[in-house]
Amino acid sequence: MNKQEKIVLNKYGRMRLKYLKEHKKAEYTIMLMNATLNAHLKEIQEMANIRVRQIISELQSKSDLTEDMKNTDVLYSASKTCNFMLNDV
Repeated sequence: MNKQEKIVLNKYGRMRLKYLKEHKKAEYTIMLMNATLNAHLKEIQEMANIRVRQIISELQSKSDLTEDMKNTDVLYSASKTCNFMLNDV
C-alpha cells in the first residue's frame, strides 16, 4: 500500500469520509487501497470551503447590513455574519 499525504480533515472532509464508509464501502475501500482517499477528501473539503465562502458572500450582499451599520453596530453585524455561518451554509 502506498503512503498517503497526511491532511487535517475539517467538517466537510469528515462528513464525506463518514458518507463513504457508511454508504459507498466499495469506493471507500478502492480509494484507500489506491492511496487516493486523502487526496479525494482534501479536494472535497477545498470545494466545500470555496462554496461556503461564496454563499456567505452572497447572503451578506443580500442582507440589510450597510457599511455604516457594520462600523457602528459591530455586535449586530457580527451576529448577522454568525447567523449566515450557523445556518449551515
